[in-house]
Amino acid sequence: MKKLVPFLLMAAMLFSCPMLSAQSKAMEKARAKEYKAKMKEYKKEGWTLFGSSRSLDMALLNHYEKLNQGGDNVREVVGIATRFKSKNVGHQMAVNSACLTYSQQAGSYVKGRVVSDMAGDGIDAEKEFEHFYAAYERLV
Repeated sequence: MKKLVPFLLMAAMLFSCPMLSAQSKAMEKARAKEYKAKMKEYKKEGWTLFGSSRSLDMALLNHYEKLNQGGDNVREVVGIATRFKSKNVGHQMAVNSACLTYSQQAGSYVKGRVVSDMAGDGIDAEKEFEHFYAAYERLV
């Protein structure tokens, strides 16, 4: 009986490894399909990479790699720019849009966190919250 338990554990490990490998292969296949679709869309619309020595292909691959490495802690923040006359102005508009979106998301997160933390303390949450949130807004 003592020899049977390690044997069963080894058998379970051997049978579970191919399933994990199949999942990772399917994920890689889906990522490659997503990459090809995005590149096709970008080339069809005439996108070019501005201000970099890398190609659009490498920049997109690098971006996807960073997103995959970050896991659940990483999110994309998209900046939008429309109706601009120069690439520099459009770039700055997109960066400002992304910064504004990020600061709004971060502010909402902090606001919710502070409200939930202060609700359990039993103090005057409204006044304390206004002071804390005003200080946070100055930093962001």
